[in-house]
Amino acid sequence: MFLALVRTGWSRFQSICVGVIIGTTLPFQIHAAWAVIAPYPFAMLLSGLGFLVGERALDSRSPRARYLLAAASSLILLAALAIYQPAAMFFWVFVAIAVLKPDVSTRHTVRLFGWYCMIGFTGLLLGFILYAACTSLHPGVPARTTLDFQQIPAKIAWFNTHVLSRSLRFAWLHPDIIYNMFISLVVLVFMVGGGILYLRDTRKELSARAVIAVLLLPLSYIPNLVAAESSASYRSLSSLTSLIVIYLFFALRGYTGRLRCLRFHTFLENAVIGGIAVFCVAAAAYHVRVFLVTPQFQELEFIRSHLSPESLSRVRSIFVIRPPGAPAPFWQQFRESVWKEFQELEFMRPHSSLKSLSRVQSIHATRTIDTPAPFRQGRFGLPSSHSAWSPRWMVFLLLREKFPEYAHLPVRSVGANGRIDPPPDSLVVDMRNLGMAVKWFLPDGEPILSGTPIIRSGFDVYLARNTLTYFKNGCASDDTDARFFLQLMLADVNDLPDDRKQQGFDHLDFEFDDHGITLGGRCMAKIRLPSWPVVSIRTGQFTEQGRIWDKEFHVLDR
Repeated sequence: MFLALVRTGWSRFQSICVGVIIGTTLPFQIHAAWAVIAPYPFAMLLSGLGFLVGERALDSRSPRARYLLAAASSLILLAALAIYQPAAMFFWVFVAIAVLKPDVSTRHTVRLFGWYCMIGFTGLLLGFILYAACTSLHPGVPARTTLDFQQIPAKIAWFNTHVLSRSLRFAWLHPDIIYNMFISLVVLVFMVGGGILYLRDTRKELSARAVIAVLLLPLSYIPNLVAAESSASYRSLSSLTSLIVIYLFFALRGYTGRLRCLRFHTFLENAVIGGIAVFCVAAAAYHVRVFLVTPQFQELEFIRSHLSPESLSRVRSIFVIRPPGAPAPFWQQFRESVWKEFQELEFMRPHSSLKSLSRVQSIHATRTIDTPAPFRQGRFGLPSSHSAWSPRWMVFLLLREKFPEYAHLPVRSVGANGRIDPPPDSLVVDMRNLGMAVKWFLPDGEPILSGTPIIRSGFDVYLARNTLTYFKNGCASDDTDARFFLQLMLADVNDLPDDRKQQGFDHLDFEFDDHGITLGGRCMAKIRLPSWPVVSIRTGQFTEQGRIWDKEFHVLDR
């Protein structure tokens, strides 16, 4: 990417920044977080190598060398397609950089585009032949059905409304559909206007380049368009999103090109591109941590909390109830939220008559106990265990990690909406409880809990914002009379007070009455943790007779 931009006239600093921005977009965030798709970037590297060989072939003066290099370029693209087809379409991103250059004749532009189309479609044809041959040799592999002509109009509409809208979000997620639509519209207007200024062509030349720019959009997503399916995952949008990023910075250079008369023109251009790169890096780090790393770490801890020698020694199998899959589309969620608010207003309206209001001095409204679903979009915020193939191997790996003697236990999983009938001698891991929130209110209206407990035992223990929250529904006096112990294993023993360095951990034991409150049969206590990096948390309750419950949680680096 860096070499392609520099060869077309971009500065080294701007080329590096654009490469950083492309590497922080939403598809690449998934590539960075999922170890299972680590080979995908190699498909992009091979597609870039194929483009470079094709470019050398075009510059070759010998016809024989030209077509030999063109054949080699198609074979390299075939190797990229064999790794991952959507990532191999990064080839068209390099084509856009080379073809859509200003101050170049239309004839030369069309000739370049035709040359690269010949190489690209040859590689795609070879890839389809290889795919058909492999599926015929291995009948157990399910073959993807290809698109027929009757589905083309629906596919075009799906591409324009669903695929492009996701690609225009670049490196930032937002749960509000209106916000996303507004940002997509702003990006489109900015891109079209700046693209016209960037090309600086006559009307005829501009029309030819505009047609090529539009054609490159579906070409960068053509393997998914040919398949008869209608699901756009962010990981398949790497080439299309990168192409739109290139278009966006073509537009930016078009706008800043009008300021060439100013002395600080270059500084302004570099400052804008560099600032966007810094923002995208921060957004990518936030998304990967909050929506990918932390939820899946909690998911593993949730499964690990069900596995113990006591429970595994008494069972012959493990039964996993998978969590629900992806949520409803945004339009359906928006419609349901509006309908819910309308119902709430209609419910309160009969209680607000003039006759009833004239006899009271204040109004007290009781909030409903709600369990809001976590923000999920694409693969962000979605647990791995919702897939049918995932829980079995997750449990197997956890057993191999802690209790290898029980790794032979068979694991069966069933969907949240399927028939749940676990065998009587099985250990049940109900993933439907993952991500459920407990929400209730104190008299002053402060919201108490939300999220997934890190510990489930005598109390459910939550960790949020450097605070431990102990919660129990239906607690009795025995639950609050016993003293709580809390031991913190720190990353650096030198952070401990001198009298505790020999112990190697900090302890914050407490009585419930000092930090807790009981309301409506529910009890809760909050403990503020020190600011030192904590490796593990061990907590529970004890009396003079011994410990009542004792659990440990390994903290992700906070």
